[in-house]
Amino acid sequence: MNPARSFRSLNAIVIGAALLLALPLFAQSDKTLAPNTRFFTPPPDQGAVQQAFSLIKSGQVKNALLIAAMEVAPRAVWVTGGTPSQVRTSVKKTLSQAQMQRAVPVFVLYNIPNRDCGSYSAGGAQDTPTYEAWIDAVAGAIGNHKVVILLEPDGLALLPGDCGYTAQNTADRFTQINYAVTKLEANPATIVYLDAGHSAWHSVGDMAVRLVQGGLLQTQGFYSNPSNYRATDYETKFDTWISKCIAFANDPEEGGWRLGHYDWCAS
Repeated sequence: MNPARSFRSLNAIVIGAALLLALPLFAQSDKTLAPNTRFFTPPPDQGAVQQAFSLIKSGQVKNALLIAAMEVAPRAVWVTGGTPSQVRTSVKKTLSQAQMQRAVPVFVLYNIPNRDCGSYSAGGAQDTPTYEAWIDAVAGAIGNHKVVILLEPDGLALLPGDCGYTAQNTADRFTQINYAVTKLEANPATIVYLDAGHSAWHSVGDMAVRLVQGGLLQTQGFYSNPSNYRATDYETKFDTWISKCIAFANDPEEGGWRLGHYDWCAS
């Protein structure tokens, strides 16, 4: 994962979540987004501005305009670390900017311990208590504001056990994600989505299990492909299958024979 890839359009980021919202099983009437919701556009990235000017100077006006188009498009704000005090200040600043636009901000929270299995985007909180304190600060800063949270990209798709860490590290990961879900969902207008990786990674049944273990049934849904490059058609099909799988394995009809059987879902 790479937070620098946050230029991906907001529509692409939340495609999985939008699909899951259609299932009554997960819908919560006090935590919905109107079809005409206006999403927050962060201030232009200074690196992008400098690049655009450099392109103009070299006669590449078309490419400069493409960068400008990205900078004026709504997109998520990545929150990737800092102390509780620092993250509280950062979140409040974004909330203030969004309020001036009369827009809903989207936050990507990316600070899970053992982040990215120590690979390209290594980092994150040192341990579970530190992470929980960080989440407490984020939730406290948000309060009653309307926000969308994309919680921990790769947090469930790349568990510590997938890359050689201990079983306890994996158990801690589920504890951390569930804590974040419970804390953030306690805010009346916070809309939380969980990570489902992408369509070329895990099977439908496997990803459904991970999502449910991570607390999906307390959230508004899930998202996929936050900083990868899978085609929208692939993600739409994958996310729809996961949604149907979760609905199937949580349906008590016909004696409940299907309950918990995510392994019966097609891949």
